[in-house]
Formats: sequence, structure tokens, C-alpha cells
Amino acid sequence: MPNTSFTEILLGSGALITIITLIINHFFRIYNEDISKERIKWRERIRELSMEIVSFQGSKDDAYKLYSELSNRLNPYDESDKEISEKAYKLLNIEAENSNISKKDFVRDISILLKDDWERCKFDSKLRSIIPFINYKSKRNTENDSQ
Repeated sequence: MPNTSFTEILLGSGALITIITLIINHFFRIYNEDISKERIKWRERIRELSMEIVSFQGSKDDAYKLYSELSNRLNPYDESDKEISEKAYKLLNIEAENSNISKKDFVRDISILLKDDWERCKFDSKLRSIIPFINYKSKRNTENDSQ
């Protein structure tokens, strides 16, 4: 049996670690690309929905469809998202109540939501590829609280 030197073991281990690292990085890159593509579609649809809501002049059924789609695309556990959903409901006048929700406030909240998601996407694509276990901290709630 040949005598294996420390250098050969070290080189073999280095090659194995390199291969494992390449495989892990490849899967993280594919994961980030897929998530980024879906987020782009999500942001675009949120933009479209917000424009439709602001300019809406249709039936109650159509209003409820818009409200439902927007609400289903938002996080039901996030307070800022709940506020956006409530504002959309009032803007669409689904309950035929007089609301004092301004379109400007609704558009601002949507803009903050989209900007925050864009920042999260940039964060994930840069930092997550290097350090996979660091999470993005949203600034939305602090911005809404200060306004």
C-alpha cells in the first residue's frame, strides 16, 4: 500500500472543497435568478393593479376582483400591506361608504412597497450570493411610522 503524503491529502481535500463550493454557489445563483424573475413579475403586476385601482370606474364585481387580486399578492401578516389592502378597498368604494382615503396616499404606499421590494431584490442578489444566511431588514414600517 503506497504511503500517502500530507500534501496529497491536502490537495485532494482542497479539490473536494472547491467542487462542493462551486456546486453550492451554482444552486444559490439559480435560486436567486428564479426569485428575482418572479419578483419582477410581481412588482409589475402590483404597479398595474395600483393604476387600475386609482383610475377605476367600473362595477362592484370588477372592483372586488381588483381588490381581491391586490390583497392576494400582499402579505396578510404585514401591517403595511394590510393598510394598502384597506386603502384599496376604500378607494374602490366596495362598501359604498364615503372614504377620505386619498389616491396620493395609496400611490405613496404602493411606491414604498415597490421600492422596498426592489432594495430587497438587490440585497439578495448581491449579499446572499456571498453569505447565504443574512436576511434583509425592511425599512417600510419605519418609513410609514415616521410619516
